[in-house]
Amino acid sequence: MTVRVLSIPADHPALAGHFPGDPVAPGALILDAVFREAKARGYRVTGVHRAKFTGPLRPETPCRILLSEGVAGLEFQVVTDTGRIARGTLACVAGDLSENA
Repeated sequence: MTVRVLSIPADHPALAGHFPGDPVAPGALILDAVFREAKARGYRVTGVHRAKFTGPLRPETPCRILLSEGVAGLEFQVVTDTGRIARGTLACVAGDLSENA
């Protein structure tokens, strides 16, 4: 299992409209961080089997991206100190094949 810690800066442009006065990181932004972590670990993401968001990610809140190989693909969890906020499974292949595509 691999782990990466990150936080979304309060001035990130995606937060301005999501939601004014009560900013929450959009799911797409969280998934992008998961995809980047998978790529950093040598995987090329080809799709999302499933993704479930179970709690909000507030700006400047540290979270951890956990990746592990599962039967159906690369499993991920995103957790904060208060619990899990996202989980799912990515379709991917080992190795960054983007240079050959």
